[in-house]
Amino acid sequence: MFGMADPDALPVRYYKAWEYFLPGDEVDVRNAGGVPTPGVVVAVMPDGSGIWVYINGVGQRLFGVDEDVDITVTGTPAGAGRENA
Repeated sequence: MFGMADPDALPVRYYKAWEYFLPGDEVDVRNAGGVPTPGVVVAVMPDGSGIWVYINGVGQRLFGVDEDVDITVTGTPAGAGRENA
């Protein structure tokens, strides 16, 4: 018989889905009510709970899912989608 897994044992999923970002992705970072600031993804926590972004003119910064910030991809890493010659 099929039984439901213990919900406390299941991995946590975050609504921002940052685990799908890749290092090198070009992004726009928008703080609450702010204008978008361009940056580049440096690293992402495997569970998507945090993301390190190098913000142009500011430096590297860690963002957590609990922060009121929107990060959207504007480009992909250099060489992504290229075929090997």
